[in-house]
Amino acid sequence: MADVRTAHGVVLTELNIGGGHAIAYRTGEPELDVAALADFLEDALDAACAANRFPRPRLVVEPGRAISGRAGVTLHRVQSVSTRTDGSGVITVDGSHPHSAPIANYTVALANRHPIGPTRRATIIGRDGTPIADDLELPEDVHPGDLLATACTGAYHHSTASNFTMTTRPPVIAVCERRVRPLIRRETTADLLLRDCG
Repeated sequence: MADVRTAHGVVLTELNIGGGHAIAYRTGEPELDVAALADFLEDALDAACAANRFPRPRLVVEPGRAISGRAGVTLHRVQSVSTRTDGSGVITVDGSHPHSAPIANYTVALANRHPIGPTRRATIIGRDGTPIADDLELPEDVHPGDLLATACTGAYHHSTASNFTMTTRPPVIAVCERRVRPLIRRETTADLLLRDCG
């Protein structure tokens, strides 16, 4: 900002440091300490302004993922289950992970029934081969047709989803106090072909 003032004679009054602040995708992962971040930013900004004799700008932060991440849960239907030589499972589901989103080790849970019996380590793979989560403890009896719920997908899953390999995107459904309301309908093959001029 000081360089802009020197080069162009313009004093910028707002500093936007953007977003990208992490959230906890798994139980036990550390949460962002907002107070500590605020203290750090305030101190750094004060020091930089003093060193450059620059008037203190308004500081803007965009905590998008921290706001919307936990608001989304993605349901995937299990398509196939295989076992590696070490005994861990590889579970392929009907969805995928957005290619532009960071690969996170999401929390995934069996959603359509109460798990009974032993668990084993498993990796969840999307239908396009993209890993969704690795090294999870899931019921040993997960089988095709089961539903898996992937937590904390509100920030990226739908907004960055693509039609990679001509796959359709899922619907977005709002759920509140036992009420269900569609927000975005499921994409169809007809939607994908709509722009095809051939």
